[in-house]
Amino acid sequence: MAALPRRKRKRGLGKAAGARKRAREQHPGVAKLRKQHGSTFEDRISELPDDPLITILGHLDTRSSAATSVLSRRWQHLWKSVPKLRFSQHDIVPQTELSRFLRAHEYIFFKPSLCSWKRRVRVNLDRRIRLTDMYRTRIFSSSLTGFLHKSNAGDKNNTKISSLFLSCTMEDRYVNLVDKLVSIAVCRGVEDLNLTTSFYYDGQRRSTTPYEFPLSLFTDGKGLSLTELKLCECTLNIPIGLDGFKSLVKLSLTRMPISEDMIHTLFENCLKLECFHLNHCWGANRLFAGPGANHLKIASHDLQLRDIMVNSCEQTTHMELVAPKLHQFRYRGPSISMMLGSVPSIEHACLHYEDSRDGESNPVIPGGLPTAFKNLRSLMLRVTMHSNDDLAWATMLLEVAPALESFQIELISNKKREHPGGVLWEPSDFEHHRLRQVKFYRFRMRQGDVALAGLLLARAPLLQTMSFFRGFVHNPPNWITQYVEAYHDWSTGQQSAITRRLEACNTFGARLEFRS
Repeated sequence: MAALPRRKRKRGLGKAAGARKRAREQHPGVAKLRKQHGSTFEDRISELPDDPLITILGHLDTRSSAATSVLSRRWQHLWKSVPKLRFSQHDIVPQTELSRFLRAHEYIFFKPSLCSWKRRVRVNLDRRIRLTDMYRTRIFSSSLTGFLHKSNAGDKNNTKISSLFLSCTMEDRYVNLVDKLVSIAVCRGVEDLNLTTSFYYDGQRRSTTPYEFPLSLFTDGKGLSLTELKLCECTLNIPIGLDGFKSLVKLSLTRMPISEDMIHTLFENCLKLECFHLNHCWGANRLFAGPGANHLKIASHDLQLRDIMVNSCEQTTHMELVAPKLHQFRYRGPSISMMLGSVPSIEHACLHYEDSRDGESNPVIPGGLPTAFKNLRSLMLRVTMHSNDDLAWATMLLEVAPALESFQIELISNKKREHPGGVLWEPSDFEHHRLRQVKFYRFRMRQGDVALAGLLLARAPLLQTMSFFRGFVHNPPNWITQYVEAYHDWSTGQQSAITRRLEACNTFGARLEFRS
């Protein structure tokens, strides 16, 4: 059959487009809107200026914002001006689309010639999960490939990229795609870069090696616009003299190998770094247990660090910290030797000791305490106690913090203490003249807990309230404290018993509060 002339083919396409337009206008939903609004029914959102529309599209992932290009000519190139790029493999498919996919693959159908006694069989749950994973992977790969194709196809788009968020289960075929995406973001002046490349998914290993962050893109004056970097399950081999991180202000490493030399080189090249977070990190070689393998040293008198968080780095056995401008310090993990050399500006501290020892008699106390936390204003202490632990170290922390105003403590213990009771420490004549608020969580009227409460009441003349909570504090990964109430409230007898035991110590008249 001979091909139609060019003019007739265009006319035929025009007729088809007109038919689709009439079909949309005759849709029941459109007819209902016309009936409700009369002749005033019109597309008002497209009449908005570009800036608010770009702001709206910035709250969507890149695939969803790119899909708006089929709406009309007004929206065709609007998504290319969005300064935020977001690619997430786990939520790239909307729930409605995923539901349609699962309904379409709920059964396996058989031809009558192959199976005359059964027409269909319901797919089991494991197979549906695998199908869903394959569908998400295919959509994610096509979205990433399509974006890179448009970026490399001569499209003159110089829109500045303010942030790039990428979350996926890393596979070997994704390495080149991710490298190209990071390269485009760096060339367009990215400021916030967040890469979460999971190494395992559903217990299966998808990639032979972790993703290696391309530091070659941050040489020769490139990447100076980057101010915030978050990496998860990547490898970071920082060379000496790297100049691409000079503007870096925030750095977060999650589930990555670290070493003392790596951190030292990092701080030498990131002189503007103010926020440093380590989450579930380990030594560069887990099998090596030589001297210094588990030593975490964050020390430099030139550092601008104001916020340090070390979360569940369980292989660390010793920590040395020297940061003159440090404002906030948060630690969660086992009890370790902690050398706090020079932290004169610290005001807020949160120490959560998840001690996993079984019956050892060593006290849970950080070693190498400074002579004074002269500016420390608030302290949150969460400790897992064992049978032979005492509370002396808690009072020692208070003595070296003369400016403390708020003190919160939570003692987690499921075993009976072997000590006869009391705080096993001979206190000096030091008094807290600024402590105004004390909170006890998981308070259980044990002899050592009551003795600590009595000591605080007797040594804090300006103490206003001391609160006793039966519930506990929950700290999610973002460290936003959430209080969880207990099932049972304080009884009248329990409140009276605690009040009587602390009456002799409460010489300054602090108010005792009891909360569930």
